[in-house]
Amino acid sequence: GKVTNIRPCGKKSVIDDCVAFKPELEVELQDLFDKIVKILPSRNISKNIKLENLGPGWYVLDMDNSDDFEFLLELKNLLCSNNENKYNFEKWCGEVYWKMVQFHPSYNYDDFVVGIEAKTKDEQVIFEKVWRTLGEMSRKALAGIIFKDEFLKTLESIKKNPSDKELRKRLKDLCEKAKEEWKRTSKEKRINKIKDAPPFALIIDEINRANLPAVLGELIYALEYRGEEIDIMYGEKLIIPPNLYIIGTMNTADRSAGRIDYAIRRRFTFYPMHAEINRADDYGQPLMEAVNKFIEMNISPEYDPEDIKIGHTYFMGESADEIAYKFLYQVVPLLYEYIQDGLIRAEREEGKGYKVKLKFPLNKGNTREEVYYIRGGQLYKEAEPKKHITLSEMKEFLKKLEIGEGTYSNKGEENADSKQEKPEESQQPEK
Repeated sequence: GKVTNIRPCGKKSVIDDCVAFKPELEVELQDLFDKIVKILPSRNISKNIKLENLGPGWYVLDMDNSDDFEFLLELKNLLCSNNENKYNFEKWCGEVYWKMVQFHPSYNYDDFVVGIEAKTKDEQVIFEKVWRTLGEMSRKALAGIIFKDEFLKTLESIKKNPSDKELRKRLKDLCEKAKEEWKRTSKEKRINKIKDAPPFALIIDEINRANLPAVLGELIYALEYRGEEIDIMYGEKLIIPPNLYIIGTMNTADRSAGRIDYAIRRRFTFYPMHAEINRADDYGQPLMEAVNKFIEMNISPEYDPEDIKIGHTYFMGESADEIAYKFLYQVVPLLYEYIQDGLIRAEREEGKGYKVKLKFPLNKGNTREEVYYIRGGQLYKEAEPKKHITLSEMKEFLKKLEIGEGTYSNKGEENADSKQEKPEESQQPEK
């Protein structure tokens, strides 16, 4: 695709059916873009979208299908140089207004609910209260209930003119009025308004990596009693309305993360999402099955296999090269950490490392067992314990696994027609 109908409209220009932008870093943007398109199949993105280089650091996204225009705008916003935090963005996406943040150990109440910000006015330093992520989302969600039509109209106008200060002041005024109007509204009228209100979603990535009691504070009460006004820090009051959905994601295998205490746990429902082998790619499926079977057979009794099985994202890729790279430089070091930390048990042989037996599925229900050693986060073959497996060797092995052969070479190797062995009982060395 060639870029057509280009008009010089400035840095943030939208050029007919194209979006021009300048990224923060000079990276392989076409590869990044292709991956983003691949992982968002639900959007039915046109295969004709191209990423073109306009010259000194500028790029343009070109398309043949105008239905892709909203997606391109969103992608441009994520890559644009004036985007301060790629994990902190918000959009009006169809029928749902949503925002995403990522928690980390230094995240606190002032970052999430309401905080104090230093500003200068007439050469004097002043301190102002500023609504943060949850506070701002709650106020907007409440305005969406009370003043739905006016709120959505204002929101759409801001989307078209994001730098218009008057529009943003109008939105702020709506949020202030909504709280007072909500308190005057009867319970019956509230129920009717809520049914017709637009949904809001706050997505918290890595929710268990922060100190949740310190981040949420008195909001654990507000989460349980939706629609009730509560007193919060700095003399403010806050209402978390029923149309605001708070969705947290967490990884149970992350041992550096804190646990969620029972008081906070009562405010959430939990939906487990386990590793699914069907989501892995063709080259990755036999690897994923073999690795997770090894974990299951050698796990320490105090752990649940489902909590530490390696997920399918490690085994997804566009080629054998990508899967081999992920396996050698992500999965193998992770297995090494699991063994070092006592999550799984493996026999250690002097000068060789930890012994790992992986059974790979082949054709017609057959399996092939390979014995490896893991030492220093690298993988070694049993026959060559002094030479670690290279990327090219792993790639060739994956290709043979994919066609059901599963050998490193054809010389004297047993092929997939060998009879299937019965699964052996796990031989776990004593601690």
